[in-house]
Amino acid sequence: MSEIESLAKGKRYRIFRRVLAPGARLKREHHMHRSETLIVVSGTMSIILNNLPLTKFENESIHIPATVDHEIGNPGRIPAEIVEIWYGSYLGEDDAVR
Repeated sequence: MSEIESLAKGKRYRIFRRVLAPGARLKREHHMHRSETLIVVSGTMSIILNNLPLTKFENESIHIPATVDHEIGNPGRIPAEIVEIWYGSYLGEDDAVR
């Protein structure tokens, strides 16, 4: 399970707080018009970025360029709190290609 909360919005950026439950995983996707930076505030985040598996821990971040396939999850035992920063020319939810 995942919950998401919008924190701020500008013309070319949006900032969210996401909490991933232990064992939760989001579907693989990419975006045509926006890039993202994900910052792990607490817990652990697993990410598959262009088929390369990575793990990010508290106080670490990762940049995801537009058009790059990615999938995130929480392999840990506690909820993972993540700050997501979206930026680009188009920030609509329908930009996600799954």
